[in-house]
Amino acid sequence: NPTALNLRVGKIILCEKHADADKLYVSQIQVKDEQELVQVCSGLVNHIPIEQMVDRRVVVLTNLKPSKMRGVKSEAMLLASEIDGQVDLIEPPQKAVLGGRLQFETFLSEVEPSRLKPNVWEDIQKHLRTTSLGEAAYVKDGKEYILKYGPGASTSLLKNAPIR
Repeated sequence: NPTALNLRVGKIILCEKHADADKLYVSQIQVKDEQELVQVCSGLVNHIPIEQMVDRRVVVLTNLKPSKMRGVKSEAMLLASEIDGQVDLIEPPQKAVLGGRLQFETFLSEVEPSRLKPNVWEDIQKHLRTTSLGEAAYVKDGKEYILKYGPGASTSLLKNAPIR
C-alpha cells in the first residue's frame, strides 16, 4: 500500500560528485526549512548533468533507513523514472510547497508513515511507473493512481451529503 511512503517535495541546494564513486552524486536537499538539509546519494552522474541538479525541485522518499554509499551517508532517495538506459527525475506538482507531502490519489493518509521496511519498499516499487502523460503513478490491477499534492478538502462528519 503506497500510504507507507513518505514522499516530500524537496529542492536540491548543493550537488557534488562523490569522492570515491564515479557514478554517484552527493546532494543536500532542502525538505523543510533551510537549516534542515537531507543528504542523498544518487546514481545519476551518467544521466543528468550536475548543473541540472542544483536548484531543482524533486520528489524525495524520506522514510527509508539511512545507508552508507561508498562511505557517505544517504538519508533518503530521489524518485526517478528509467527506461532503456534513460533516467529522469520525477518533478513535484508546481503548486506543491517545499516539504509538502505527496500521495497517490485514493491512497490518502493523515498519518505520518513510519520507517519503511526494505521488503515493503520493494513490493510498492514494483507498482510505480509513469503514465502516458509522464505522471508518476502507482499502478495496481490496471488502474493508475496519480501522485498528487495533498488530500482534497473534506469533512470527517458527514458522508454523501450535499455541499451548499
